[in-house]
Amino acid sequence: MNIENKQTALDDDAAIYQHLESESSAKSEREKLSELSFKGKMRYLWDYYALKAFLVLLFGGLIVAIIYNFFKPRPDTIAEITVIDSPWSSTAFENYSEYLLKELGLDTVGSEIPISGGYHSGSVEDSTTVATRLYASDIDIMIAPKDVILSYAENGTFYPLDILPDYLATAVSKLDLIGTSLGPDDGMHYYAFGITGTALGKFVDSEGAATYEMYVAICRTSRQERRDKLFGILNIMIGQ
Repeated sequence: MNIENKQTALDDDAAIYQHLESESSAKSEREKLSELSFKGKMRYLWDYYALKAFLVLLFGGLIVAIIYNFFKPRPDTIAEITVIDSPWSSTAFENYSEYLLKELGLDTVGSEIPISGGYHSGSVEDSTTVATRLYASDIDIMIAPKDVILSYAENGTFYPLDILPDYLATAVSKLDLIGTSLGPDDGMHYYAFGITGTALGKFVDSEGAATYEMYVAICRTSRQERRDKLFGILNIMIGQ
């Protein structure tokens, strides 16, 4: 007999045997199930299908979660505020962010004003992170002690307060201002104003810091489309 034909015949026999074995196994399972009581059938089905059902549900849940996270509406970012050497806690940030949204008449679910702290002026890593965020236009308003504001101002980080609308410029002019002069005949160019925890109102939390003075400045890399809302936030900050 041809070896190739012989091999084919063996393969066919094996396939037939496997098919018959499968049918016999399935028949045996059906007979076993039919002999069980109702309670026994339920236990048998649970033992046999529970793991498979769990894996199917788990996989389906993961797919649904991925799709939801991908398509769910993102809140509209009104402004991003960064605080350096902050005397306030993360809870105070959350509370103040919600307070600002309400004062602006905005939906606290569909809108957000992220306030990020935890940055320390003496940390090289934190300084690098802040510089990266400034470059990416992820910081609209910076709040920091006077010496920190001065160090960033040397690099032209902030807008001059000349961009403020008249009503806000008048109010800010009564506060402690930080500025520089480009020459003896040029006058002062102010770019930050001082404000205390007391004036910030809702920014004060249980940790105190009510009289801790900080300075507020608008970053040059802030997004133009947020400008009007930034003015509104500054107006709230100074208690107008």
